[in-house]
Amino acid sequence: MAVIDENYGRDNDYYRITATNLVHAEQVAEQATAREPSAAVPGTPCDSGPVASDISSRSEPVAPEPSGSVSDTSATPAPGRHNPAPTGSAAPAPARRVPDPTGSAPTGSAAPDPAPARPGSPSAPPDRSGTAPSRDADRPGAADGPVPCNSEPEEPSDTPTPRGADHTAPGTPRPALTGLKLARAYWNEYGKPLIEERYPEYRGRIAAGLVGHGSECYGFDDGLSHDHDFGPGFCLWLTDEDYAAIGPRLQADYEALPDTFMGFGPRESTARAQGAGRRVGVFAIGDFFESITGYREAPGEDRPHEWLMLDEATLAAATNGEVFADPLGAFSKARQGFKLMPDDVRLSLVSRRLGMIAQAGQYNLPRMLARGDGAAAWCSINEFVEATASLVFLLNRPVTVGYLPYYKWRFAALRRLSRRMGMRLTGVCGQLETALRLSSAACFGGAGFGEGGRGAEPAARRIEGIVESICRDIVAELNAEGLSSSGETFLEWQRPHVEEHIARKEDCLISL
Repeated sequence: MAVIDENYGRDNDYYRITATNLVHAEQVAEQATAREPSAAVPGTPCDSGPVASDISSRSEPVAPEPSGSVSDTSATPAPGRHNPAPTGSAAPAPARRVPDPTGSAPTGSAAPDPAPARPGSPSAPPDRSGTAPSRDADRPGAADGPVPCNSEPEEPSDTPTPRGADHTAPGTPRPALTGLKLARAYWNEYGKPLIEERYPEYRGRIAAGLVGHGSECYGFDDGLSHDHDFGPGFCLWLTDEDYAAIGPRLQADYEALPDTFMGFGPRESTARAQGAGRRVGVFAIGDFFESITGYREAPGEDRPHEWLMLDEATLAAATNGEVFADPLGAFSKARQGFKLMPDDVRLSLVSRRLGMIAQAGQYNLPRMLARGDGAAAWCSINEFVEATASLVFLLNRPVTVGYLPYYKWRFAALRRLSRRMGMRLTGVCGQLETALRLSSAACFGGAGFGEGGRGAEPAARRIEGIVESICRDIVAELNAEGLSSSGETFLEWQRPHVEEHIARKEDCLISL
């Protein structure tokens, strides 16, 4: 409502209708809350229709089996993580004893289940069936019949809880974990022991972490992110030589790890995050970076044209995330190579961004507004915002702050940068968001729109003022960095000053 008031005023149908709809929505929400049952009936199965399905998708699950997806209630394992591992190559996931659906305690005539050994342990019993046990056995509710919500607890047993079992009590909220923290905890719990027990000769050579595509790799994930490509998982990176020796076998062992952890999982992967595009598992280092950038390693300084073909969003995906362990240093070296953009390339991109800021924001935006072409004016604002956001990252240097990610996380990244100490142009982010907020009124408000018939003019003048303010800040920063000694605020005329600092006078780097 505050945004509508700022852009259009209150004396209009837009404000009144929105206010009415908002009040109605609040009333409906209150009525729905009042109709919700306060407690489950003892012995009532959790999966009892639409209401149970809806509750199971919230942050406080009532079923013992939390889902890795906001809307998923299926017990089917995630694609690529349920196939039995080849006998003798991968250790099967430990099976979990499923409670009696009736809720009764086990009788004393049955011997307790033996405690399972971790993958590769000498005490692990051999698989006499020729196949690995089904992973569904590790999931609560795998037995016939639903699991009661309020069944009586079983008597304590001396049998240790199998590794990978879900320790979360019914009704306990999931821990507030980001994807990176979940991946690190999963690595510490299962990844490290797997390497130490089954691949001790390689434990000083395998890197682990989480890097690549996905909101969790940027640290921007939240509850809404859990409905796709989210769950327990991490990456293992090997040299080409090591991957040829153990890669497929290690991948099979990775897939045999429990697919639920700390109330999360199984991991539900979208189609583009499977196969060659999978985001977790075992990779050769060169293959991993090639799948993201098209290059097995970063181009050299003598190939600036190849650097210019790599857009910033691609470089952001190749250099984000966290490395949990890298004793050999090979993965970190390759990743750092993509962070170290040659300075000639960076300055060439700075010059290009200055040109777009001048063309879209300083020149074409006021002309399109004067013509009354709201769509073209809106496109001009978008080009100005994109170029300015990119410039902020380039002037702060990618090796320090990383690269600007793709549009979905552009402002999340810009806000985070702006909160850091010692960063340049930290006031630009808020000004850009204000310009975007005013753009609807400025571009499509019309002559008689808004309170008192103010129309689009006030919003348009404010946006033009924001553009000029940002350009003055940019000139001051260029002067402070020694990239220009000119005070000219029309940024097109700053480009020759910046390009004077490019050492390699190659055609692809010089625009003027």
